[in-house]
Amino acid sequence: AVGRAKLELSGLIFASWLGRIGFAQGLPSSDLSSQSWSYADQTAWSSIDGSHCRSSESPQSPIDIPRVLAYADVYNETLDKIPEGLRLGPATWVVSETAVNVKIEKGPTTWTVKTLPPYGERIDFEDELYNLVSITFKSPSEHTIDGIRSDFEVQLNHQSETVYADGHRRLSAAIRFNAAKEVESNFWLNSIWRVAMSHNHSAASFFQIGNPYTELVPLDRSFVAYYGSTTEPPCYPANWLVHVQPGLMSYEELVMFRASLNNNQPSRLATLTENQSKSDGYGYGFNSREIQDTGSRTPKMYRMSNVPDHEGASSVGIKVKHSRSSWGEPLLWLLAIAALLCLIFICYAFLCKLRERYIGDGDEESEDYLDPRHGARMQKGVMMQHLVPQFRPPGPPYIGDGDEESEDYLD
Repeated sequence: AVGRAKLELSGLIFASWLGRIGFAQGLPSSDLSSQSWSYADQTAWSSIDGSHCRSSESPQSPIDIPRVLAYADVYNETLDKIPEGLRLGPATWVVSETAVNVKIEKGPTTWTVKTLPPYGERIDFEDELYNLVSITFKSPSEHTIDGIRSDFEVQLNHQSETVYADGHRRLSAAIRFNAAKEVESNFWLNSIWRVAMSHNHSAASFFQIGNPYTELVPLDRSFVAYYGSTTEPPCYPANWLVHVQPGLMSYEELVMFRASLNNNQPSRLATLTENQSKSDGYGYGFNSREIQDTGSRTPKMYRMSNVPDHEGASSVGIKVKHSRSSWGEPLLWLLAIAALLCLIFICYAFLCKLRERYIGDGDEESEDYLDPRHGARMQKGVMMQHLVPQFRPPGPPYIGDGDEESEDYLD
């Protein structure tokens, strides 16, 4: 309790300091910042000009991921040569660059870290290449596991390299974090927090951060994929990769972020509800969108099977009813091809037997064949000639030459 009181006091002191330096004003975080929208009245988002925030128009995000999923694919994480990256199932994280050039902008609803071209941080997902264009932060987490929120969520926002008739396609990856007492700081987050705390609101700050694909994404890259939307107006359609294993951050980092947002007046944050994260004891609002209806969508999990030993199993414990390994599908195809070849061989052998029995193999010295309908023996090669009726001209029936010893004729 004493430690919590000290942490609350330090958070309030830090928030007051932010207010004195004018950090709260910052820069806009959204193209729709000129229009009045807030997390407190999310039902009004659908009436904003140019927005796609109606569930009847397109599937929305975030969603609740059930603890038991119907289906999962299991893969080994592999290293791709072209492009150089780590691959798990349909996703490849390009890791050729170790540092990312960025600038930070502070808006009334979140901090936005924008990457600078040329873009070297990319995700190849389902044969579509996406460039990392921005990083945003939400507290508490927007995506939930079995209805439970984490303290924090980092969203890596991507746009497709290809420009389509309706613009870029979008993909976002979500990494959830929990605040822990034993954690002094998160190395990757701290590289951004240091700049944010000293940020001059009159201009964006330019600096470098580590590649989030290697320093932020958990070593257990297992993720749940689904189709939804971005989580603030204009709610563009987007693919989502929600990583299963949460990361860790310090309470101080969490308080710093939430205190800075709460100093914006008038506030555009949502008020507290009963089901919020641990940091809500400080009375801060939050910048998380409400959970959207999953509808007929079926989130699909891609589970990593070769997790490093020191990382351990995912602490979330999501279960699946049916799992399929990466080699399972090719094995099924091989079995199907083998069964087809066996069937073809059986049919060929059967036809060969029929040919030997009814047609023959064309050998003049072959054994005679007994025709049961004629009571006569005949060679296999000429059997069909006797089976086909012979043409006889009309006339009196054949009587013979009167020789009593002549052979009988069977009509």
